[in-house]
Amino acid sequence: MGTGINVTPEPVRANRRLLFALAPLFGLTLVAGLLSDGVYHDDDLTHFLVARWSRWFPSYLLHIWGRPGLTVPLASVAGAEDVETAWRAARVLSAMVTAAAALLTGRLALRLGLARPQLAVLFAYAQPLVAVLALTTLTENFAALYLVSAVFLLQSRRPVSASLVFSLIFVTRHEAVILWPVWLAGLYAARTRPRRWLLPALCSVWAPLVHNALFFAVFRRWPVAIFTRPHGSTEYPAGGPLAYIPDALYALTPALLSLAIVGGAWFIRRRMPLIPALAGVFLLAHIVVKAIGVFASGGYGRFLVTVFPLVAILALAGWNEIDRRVREGLSCRVIWLVFAGVCALGWLALEEQNHAGRFHFSERTLWLLRGGAAALIALAVGLIAAARAQAARAGLLILALTCAGQWCAIFRPLGERDDQRTVRDACQWLMQSPYAAGPVFGTNPWFALYLDLIEHPRAHKGAALLASLPVGTIFFWDSKYSANDFHRLPRDSFAGDAAHYETVRIIRSHGREPLELWVFRKIAETPQPDAAEPPYPPDLAAEESPVRGIYYLRGKRAEAARPPIMR
Repeated sequence: MGTGINVTPEPVRANRRLLFALAPLFGLTLVAGLLSDGVYHDDDLTHFLVARWSRWFPSYLLHIWGRPGLTVPLASVAGAEDVETAWRAARVLSAMVTAAAALLTGRLALRLGLARPQLAVLFAYAQPLVAVLALTTLTENFAALYLVSAVFLLQSRRPVSASLVFSLIFVTRHEAVILWPVWLAGLYAARTRPRRWLLPALCSVWAPLVHNALFFAVFRRWPVAIFTRPHGSTEYPAGGPLAYIPDALYALTPALLSLAIVGGAWFIRRRMPLIPALAGVFLLAHIVVKAIGVFASGGYGRFLVTVFPLVAILALAGWNEIDRRVREGLSCRVIWLVFAGVCALGWLALEEQNHAGRFHFSERTLWLLRGGAAALIALAVGLIAAARAQAARAGLLILALTCAGQWCAIFRPLGERDDQRTVRDACQWLMQSPYAAGPVFGTNPWFALYLDLIEHPRAHKGAALLASLPVGTIFFWDSKYSANDFHRLPRDSFAGDAAHYETVRIIRSHGREPLELWVFRKIAETPQPDAAEPPYPPDLAAEESPVRGIYYLRGKRAEAARPPIMR
């Protein structure tokens, strides 16, 4: 498997163009992040909290949920005294990491000898969720930085350094393990002597080996065990072979995915398959995982942000190939055929998943999507029939416009969501109630933020921990998390147990995805539950010597006896 080493001069002018392309995009995400007061997914908040809590409990740096590849760098800013300042700083760090990955993408394009390398930076940010995740504290853009750094170092004939960096991906995104065989093949192809690839191959696994050893020393469990329990969950069931396609198109856009396919073919024809193989295998892995519903994967489009630098490189190669064919008066039918196929597949997947009840589009939105897909397919068919260079140039412009339109529809500062607002109001009510000074239990991560709780890493918020809490505990049962496979706290177990719990109040939101909160108060000691089905995904940190009773410290905001609301 060739790596396409093509050492080209990198003049100051070319690097300056990369910086000029990057500056406004970085500035935009930086400002949007500072203006954000919400999250993209609740995982965003949980990752931030795990990094923040490592200030009090350093073992969080090893926590599987937090992922050390994110938690360690994020902890450098997330532990600031003021939580709002800490979160703003964490968003700034995320924007900087995304910018660094995009800049390295441009540098990699230069190293590969691709024309217009500054477009690689643009194609990186043109993937809508890349720009969105620059505002968050999620793992994918950190993994992307490690990945593009490793590929760049390998292209620079530094396989040991490349593998040392590549190894960090395994402790940042669990599913990145699927890339290891591809990486080994790339190392083997890049070797200069028969056995020169063995040392880089060993270096590529240093991070998970060290993490497993340290985690076992602290928690007496092996993180690698998560790969031995691949069964599904009720929250994320099997979706079928087309289930991940809408998510992939949401993350990449049909235009960039089509360009990347053409670019991938260009790389393969030149015997440089490493980049398309890494990106393609990663996409295929998520298609399969979502199809069969294993490892409790949400199948989110944001997972593909991990390979956004490679997608940008492939899209640039595809763009350059089409531009070359236009200038030389050659046929561009292949790209329009690919684009038509991508749009048709996306339309089919959308209809299938909508019929399965996964999406909740209004009729108007659904018909707009259908009309848009039909129009794009018709346009592609028309361009296939047209042989003129002017038509091909117009087609490239339309590709760019469709990508820009999708980007503008998705990217904006992250606002406060309805469920976030509901939890915030519930916390405000609690802090003004007679129960403010008593113990509290909540499975929704927003309670930890607004009540300024610092949770113990060995605390699993399930039935056993709740039963161990003292009389007077306020339990916030929420419809989003409490009954899932991880917590296993069905509402009827408490609403129907008048001997141990009283219902204090019920709070319902009225948004598009309404949240229901039942506020229970523990009025009598409760026995420890019988052995129940273990949580899924497994909570390895809490399996040995789990915490019982009060499982958190209270931060300064909670001690101030005022509603802990970020303003």
